[in-house]
Amino acid sequence: MSEVPLSVETGLEPATSDSAIAEWRRNYRFSIASAFGYATACLALYSTGAYVGPIAKAFGWSRVQVTSGLTIAILSSAIFAIPMGMLVDRYGARRFAVPGVLVIATAFALLGTASGNVAQWYFLWALLGVASLPVHPTVWTTAIASRFDRSRGLALAVTLCGASLGTALFPLLAALLTRVLPWNAAIAVHAAIWAIIAFPIVYLFLPGADPDHGSNRAREVNRSSTTLLAGFRSSIYLRLIVATIFLGASVMAFAISFVPILIDRGAGTMEAAGYASIVGGVAVIARLTSGLLVDRFNPLLVGAVTLLFPVVSALLLLSGNSTITSILAALFLGMTLGAEIDVLAYLTAKYFGTRDFGALFGGQVAAVGLTSGLGPLIVAGIFDRTGSYTLFFYFVVVAMLISSLCIGSLPRTPHSK
Repeated sequence: MSEVPLSVETGLEPATSDSAIAEWRRNYRFSIASAFGYATACLALYSTGAYVGPIAKAFGWSRVQVTSGLTIAILSSAIFAIPMGMLVDRYGARRFAVPGVLVIATAFALLGTASGNVAQWYFLWALLGVASLPVHPTVWTTAIASRFDRSRGLALAVTLCGASLGTALFPLLAALLTRVLPWNAAIAVHAAIWAIIAFPIVYLFLPGADPDHGSNRAREVNRSSTTLLAGFRSSIYLRLIVATIFLGASVMAFAISFVPILIDRGAGTMEAAGYASIVGGVAVIARLTSGLLVDRFNPLLVGAVTLLFPVVSALLLLSGNSTITSILAALFLGMTLGAEIDVLAYLTAKYFGTRDFGALFGGQVAAVGLTSGLGPLIVAGIFDRTGSYTLFFYFVVVAMLISSLCIGSLPRTPHSK
């Protein structure tokens, strides 16, 4: 197993005469459109928490049964993360992304047709998992990595702010809709509202293939990039995968289950959704800040520190039950949820180049998907068995210490300061 990929050994980066500002001015609309697309990919992920209670009550199901559907969707999507990345590497993002916004919104709305049959519920979620592939995170991050060099950290941060946007808006929208509509009608309206917002933006502002594709510049970048198999065999990639696995199993599950966790601690539905919106709001600021930091400072230090914030959140929730602890826990969770994938995507492009970025980063997205898909199921199982989330909070502490160590132990990138 190799230690350092070719792109790190040579220090070669995509050749460009642009300044970061000029590069950003030329491509900023692409990053903004990708942010709305990325939010669309998170539609079910960050909306489901607010629907768990009404669905469980309507059908007499346990929380495990309800959240198992989300697990199925995430696992279905994760299985195809690497192939999807390879397709985007070859054909570009637009031909998948534009129709994908409507496809996933339709699949999410179809959840409202659930009749109380568990098998049907699981089928609808499996369908949603497949429908999410055209707006898979690898679609947006691959395109950004190939378009940006000097301002790549900021561009990835803006794109991934879409997840923060979803974290801030989707729980509140779901909570508001379930107050005035039955849960199944609320889901359909929820999906329609977001499709009306996101589709025009993606359609109008997401460009086609990179005009440099196939040029001498692109060929130079490809020669300086690590091959797919060499990347998969690298010990650097292994450490990124381990960090990703623990991240998905803890932080992603934490974010998905944040509303039910707070409701169990005595918060009302709207109050819990309000705290969840704090997570999303802070995550937007954290993403943009981390994007600027990794462009200018040692990205390993930025990443290692960022992954420690959920430890603080978990310890706060273990220490007591008050409005202050809930707010602070939301703030610290948002600080990591706003930067984690940005840093991983940045490091993947930095260590391995952009030729096979979609497939290599797709492997990490698959790891996040598989673990975050199982995470909510495990969290719900812990609650059903013990009546609290205490054991999960301890797991978050251990998991994020391991993730931080994996990132901090990586060799310095060519431009680390």
